Amino acid sequence: MLTNVYELRKMTEGALTFLDDQRITVNNPNKIRESIIDSLVYESVFNQNAEVKEKARSLIHQIANSLSARPASIQEL
Repeated sequence: MLTNVYELRKMTEGALTFLDDQRITVNNPNKIRESIIDSLVYESVFNQNAEVKEKARSLIHQIANSLSARPASIQEL
């Protein structure tokens, strides 16, 4: 389990470029799909550090948007 946001950023090295705190560029979508996304989901659910949890959740949303995976609801179904 990661202990801080720096470790979270280090984990994504080579797959993401951080433009600032709110924007990223996906450099390696395959690496994201093969290993990083699972780790981000795990950290966003089970990490005890609230800052790491929030950053992992934010990265999941940013990555999804960058890869054209838009959020949707099935509430009306």
